[in-house]
Amino acid sequence: MRIARLITAVSLALWWPCAARAYFADGNELFSECSVKPADPDYASKSQLCLGYVVGVIDSREFELGAELCASPKPTKEQIRDTVVEYLKKNPAQRALPAAALVVNALLQGFPCRR
Repeated sequence: MRIARLITAVSLALWWPCAARAYFADGNELFSECSVKPADPDYASKSQLCLGYVVGVIDSREFELGAELCASPKPTKEQIRDTVVEYLKKNPAQRALPAAALVVNALLQGFPCRR
């Protein structure tokens, strides 16, 4: 009987709703990955994760909205990453926001559409 109660209590504790965020990464996590220095032992994996995340946000946005970056010629992946890192450096108060939204904001600011 005690074991059944213990199992029920543990199950409820694990099931009980908690404050979960609805996004994968925030700006702090992205900034940490993207601003890694070459001397860091995890440089290769972190810098590639950063680049992949940023490019993934762009590809997803372009696919969903049919909108492309307003830049001519098309910037390199590294230029795009640098734009995002610079935006995150200049806007530390926004880093708690979803990383994908910050990538979009950085690109809208870094590559504004000319009308």
